[in-house]
Amino acid sequence: MAQISGGRHLIVYFIDKKRGLALPISARDMNAAERKYYEKHR
Repeated sequence: MAQISGGRHLIVYFIDKKRGLALPISARDMNAAERKYYEKHR
């Protein structure tokens, strides 16, 4: 979960590859409940 420039919050799904690389699979906007959780636990 992350907030990108402009204030947009995204959830990004990825596969953790070897040597510290990540393979992005999908991304979507967070819903209100997910944004609330993110703000509380970041």
